[in-house]
Amino acid sequence: MGPQKNGFEIERLEIVKNRDKFNHFRQQIEIVESRQAQSVFQPVFDYESNPEERQKVLKRLDGLCEQVTHSRKANIVRVWHGCNKKLLPQLLGEGFASLGQLDEGWFGKGIYFSSSAEYASRYCPQNENACLLMCYVLVLNPFPVIYDDAPKNVKPDKFRFYGRGNHRTFQCHYIPVAPVSREKSIIDFRPPLEGTDHADYDELVVFESANILPQIVVHLKIPGLLSPEIQSVPAFIDAPIPSKRKDCSQNHPSFDQDRFIASPAQDQFEMNIINVSVGNRGDNDGFDRRRRDDRDADDDFDRRRQDDGRYNSD
Repeated sequence: MGPQKNGFEIERLEIVKNRDKFNHFRQQIEIVESRQAQSVFQPVFDYESNPEERQKVLKRLDGLCEQVTHSRKANIVRVWHGCNKKLLPQLLGEGFASLGQLDEGWFGKGIYFSSSAEYASRYCPQNENACLLMCYVLVLNPFPVIYDDAPKNVKPDKFRFYGRGNHRTFQCHYIPVAPVSREKSIIDFRPPLEGTDHADYDELVVFESANILPQIVVHLKIPGLLSPEIQSVPAFIDAPIPSKRKDCSQNHPSFDQDRFIASPAQDQFEMNIINVSVGNRGDNDGFDRRRRDDRDADDDFDRRRQDDGRYNSD
């Protein structure tokens, strides 16, 4: 692919392979599907401003969930996370954590994603360490954030959800955003006053790392930097397995990084759970991602593959 709007090019792709994470994600699907039927996890906007606009925001998110083909009851969305590739061993081995490294979180203190790879890449370091993670995220009772919660005339630290956890029983926050200024040097995206129909991008704030399953690592490069030849076939990553010690928590720095090894892909491009079918996210998404035909109409998150050497996690 050629240069993108943000000046990046794709260097190579790698597929994340972690059997433990995959099985944990499947267990989390069961939990989410059980909670979907509970009244406490149903959206209630009786005391919220502009409930009509909030419903429009949720409808936009529903459209993204429909782009992920599966036969489970849980809502699953395909999203992107921009990061520094030096953090990959932690992210892929121990999972995501809300560290607040950039700020306390404009729309909540959580883990930020976007359905737009181009938008997510804005939060990558502007050097050879830039990379994107494509993840599947379970969506349960999302709270729609609108202009009223983050107006243009206030500082971010005065936003309604700045630095806060999930709102009431809502399990994530979803925010359609547009730039406050058209100056490229300013990264200030907020819900547009005109409503979600005028949003260029979106942000999804996730508060539970168990709801996240990383699947693809996209290594980026700035044109002109010396780098290896682009791989036409993605490689597989054996994600690191965290220590089993009781004192090794999700955010603990001590873990085994030795198993973060990329190996060449064999045969065809294949995923752990569902086929790659990245839909069109809109004209504003600079990455040309074309939908791939599903190889099996009955493919779902419970489909078990025959074991062979390529998928062994050990």
